[in-house]
Amino acid sequence: MPKWTDRQKNVAMLKSNSAFLAVWEKLVGIQQIKEGAENVDANATYVFVGNHVNLLDITMMGRHFTHYGRALAKAEVAKIPLLGTMFSCISILVDRSNPESRKKSLEQMVKVLQSGCSIIMMPEGTRNRTDKPIAHFHHGAFTAAISAQVPILPFVLLGFKAQQPVSSWLLTPGKINMRYLAPIPTQGLTLDDVEMLKEKVKDIMVAVLLKDDPYWKLKY
Repeated sequence: MPKWTDRQKNVAMLKSNSAFLAVWEKLVGIQQIKEGAENVDANATYVFVGNHVNLLDITMMGRHFTHYGRALAKAEVAKIPLLGTMFSCISILVDRSNPESRKKSLEQMVKVLQSGCSIIMMPEGTRNRTDKPIAHFHHGAFTAAISAQVPILPFVLLGFKAQQPVSSWLLTPGKINMRYLAPIPTQGLTLDDVEMLKEKVKDIMVAVLLKDDPYWKLKY
């Protein structure tokens, strides 16, 4: 019997998650829609970066992210029964309280990208509890993308605040969107360009939220 490659195992796990969450969304009345799929080349390697809103983020990415890739996740998730095994298969785990762990995770991200496997990250690092569409971005995703010379592919989560308060388990039935934006190349950039790239990506994402997210349209 042929041995599965890392890509085959990874994509199979992601597709299994998607099938499970397709049932879940019907049970809870949350319609999860993916937009901008034409911006994603199935054979390309990216650093995907998105805004971190609430707990629904995980369900949306599990439902619609089936690109060969690994997410950056907190080391604690490995301790969750059953789910911990799954996260270990599709994630790069990092102990954010440990500087050495953070350094090693960055080195690992670059190696993963150079192997042809994409990375998915939330540069805010935690759920956005500020009064701004996007909180401060950390530099790790952008450092990794430039170091590996792979494009940043931003995605924006729209409608999430209306369906779930940031610190609550309460869900309101409705529609939420995950929109992939155009990839941003890093070819030729150096680590001196990390701050510029970080702000460029953030500005693009904020503009979409202000234009198309119901919550932020009303607030601004």
